[in-house]
Amino acid sequence: MQKGFTLLEILVSISITLVLGAAVFQLFQQNERVFSDQNLVTEMQQAARAGIFQAADEIRMAGQGVPIYAQSYGEAPSEETVVILSGSSSTRINLRVSLSPAESFVTLPRPVALTVGNTSTVTVDDATGLYDAVGGGPAGRFVYFWGDSSTTGWQWSRALIRSIAPSSRNVNVTAVSSGPAGVAGGAVQYPDAPAISLEEAVALFYDNSTGSVRRTTATNMTDPVHPVWSPANELVSNVRLLHFDYFDHFGNSINPDSLTERVSVASVEIRLAVQTAQDLRNKSRPVFALSVRTNIRSSRIH
Repeated sequence: MQKGFTLLEILVSISITLVLGAAVFQLFQQNERVFSDQNLVTEMQQAARAGIFQAADEIRMAGQGVPIYAQSYGEAPSEETVVILSGSSSTRINLRVSLSPAESFVTLPRPVALTVGNTSTVTVDDATGLYDAVGGGPAGRFVYFWGDSSTTGWQWSRALIRSIAPSSRNVNVTAVSSGPAGVAGGAVQYPDAPAISLEEAVALFYDNSTGSVRRTTATNMTDPVHPVWSPANELVSNVRLLHFDYFDHFGNSINPDSLTERVSVASVEIRLAVQTAQDLRNKSRPVFALSVRTNIRSSRIH
């Protein structure tokens, strides 16, 4: 006669199964929490590194396409060519940069004569980069012309863009200023092909209301001291600290409140601290801090 399991045996086996199942579930849950914590910490560190290195790259390339070489001959600093713009502080940095694809050279006419207040059309070797950056008829966007002049050495002209025709490679502009200060007058003549590049400004700042680092670009540079900024995009979230420190060529600290001080900035130190997006399983929210000091490449020619 076959003998089955007693009720006691069944209860014991069920109890053992439940205990083993609970242990396995607890182990799985613990591993899942550890994995989740690791993901949160990794995401925090990656966001901090990406944010600080992007900011460092922006600062390192500041002044690209700006006629700083010509300006270095000037007797006085110029608000129209300075790299660190007005409004820069410990939590915000405004930079004048340039899009390298938007840089070109004037091919016609020869020589190129630009007079402040006059509108003229020049032909460049490639207008596609300029057109792609600002369109055919931008408002409040400017270009720089610079090169060796026929009279007083290197000079620059800043001109308002009227229109860009990529097919004919024509750029219609109105010159609004020239420099360097004390060297250039109202008219500048370039016997050889001067460079032409788009004036571009960006800002990186800490947004206290959202706890994030944001980046914006200038949409109108008619007043270079007070550009019109576009809506900002978020670069890094869960930010606890963003701080900029400014230094001259000798390593002395600078407060960028005045044009004279901002012209002297040669390097910037960035400090960034980012927190995890949510609590870890131990109810803590770790903070990851980084600092980088980067040199402004274009400042080396001063």
